[in-house]
Order: sequence, then structure tokens, then C-alpha cells
Amino acid sequence: MSESELDLSIGVRSPFTREPVALALVDLPERQREAIGTVLRSRCLALVLDQEEHQALASGEALRPVVRHALVRRVRALADARNIETERMVTLLLTLLDQLGQTVPFEAQSLFYTIWQTTGAGDRGMAELARRMGFVTP
Repeated sequence: MSESELDLSIGVRSPFTREPVALALVDLPERQREAIGTVLRSRCLALVLDQEEHQALASGEALRPVVRHALVRRVRALADARNIETERMVTLLLTLLDQLGQTVPFEAQSLFYTIWQTTGAGDRGMAELARRMGFVTP
């Protein structure tokens, strides 16, 4: 079994196959997928949300707007601290939004575009984030 922040891969053996079969989270039955997905999402939220955002969830605010707000905040952070960790947090939030059936907020796209244009299109990490944000990249 291997686990990333928001996905899981399980090796399964069967008497009907010679080699083990790798199953991703999406391959599991709905009940198990949702239970495991909830645990993975909770772990991820603990990483990407700040104290104010955690309090908003605790007070009953819906998850989707909180994640959208967190994404905008993390994209703003890219302007000051472009590093692997900041890019990772943005990537996790984009994955969360996708899993929640949400599109990238226009404000996050606009902020990101400005930062991306000032850093140069040659940065592979930023190019990947641009693709995930919905921009066409070379």
C-alpha cells in the first residue's frame, strides 16, 4: 500500500491473476472510497488550512468556500515565497477543489497569472501549476 496526501494505491493479489493488481482510491467500492477519502481529505486540510480557516469549518461554514479562500491565500503566498512547499500547498488545494467538483476561482487564476508572468514561463513547477489552474502551457 502506498499513500500520498490525497490518493491511495493498494496492491491486491488474487488467485485469478499472476501478478498483484494495483488499485487506486477511485477503483474501490463507493463506501470504502468515501471512508478513506474522508480520512485523506481531513489530513490534507490539516496541512493546507490556517487557523482562521479551521475555525470557519468548526463554526459550520461549508468546506467548498473555505478551500477556495485557502487557495487564493496560498496563491498570494507564491508572490513572496516561491518554493516547493508553497507550490505543494497550492497543488493540494487544487486537487481538493477538483475532488469537490469545483472550478478554480477567477481571483486565484488572476493572481497566479500575474505571478507566473513575472517569474518567467521557464519554471517547470510554475508551468505545472499554470496547467492545473487552467492555462495553456507550452
